[in-house]
Amino acid sequence: MPRKLLRSTSLFYRHYIAARATLDNSALDEVTQKSETTPVSEDIIKLMPRPPKQDTELLEAALIGFQHKRDQVEQKIAELRSRIGGHPASGPAATAASGASASKKRTMSAAARRRIALAQKKRWAAYKAEHGTKAVAAPKAKKRIISAAGRARIVAATKKRWAAYRKAQEAQAAG
Repeated sequence: MPRKLLRSTSLFYRHYIAARATLDNSALDEVTQKSETTPVSEDIIKLMPRPPKQDTELLEAALIGFQHKRDQVEQKIAELRSRIGGHPASGPAATAASGASASKKRTMSAAARRRIALAQKKRWAAYKAEHGTKAVAAPKAKKRIISAAGRARIVAATKKRWAAYRKAQEAQAAG
């Protein structure tokens, strides 16, 4: 590559990076206009990195803004729930709004579980007595057992069919 072309390519690249860093569109336009007047290989320009479609800093700022709005909405939801008398929403906004620490998980004693189970069984028994239970499926019919004579007849018929089949195969092979 000739030195003159190499020098103009590096100058273009330096100006291009500087303009991209400032995110100034007019500076980018100026750099590209300068490059049109200087002899820069189009192949080199194609290989140069292009600016990203969206700047990551801009996206990060948008994300922070949306997270802030989400926190505000969660806080308002928690306030409304507390006014209604419901439990405040779980999460950082709710604990910050209420100022209380997270409540412990409730456990139930074995005796309480047993009482609940018995009450549920009693309710089901009453429901079934009132509505009736589903008709019980008819018991399966007993499996039939073949007699020795019946089995002997089936075996004899099978042997007869196989003999006829083999005879037909031999006739076909010979003919």
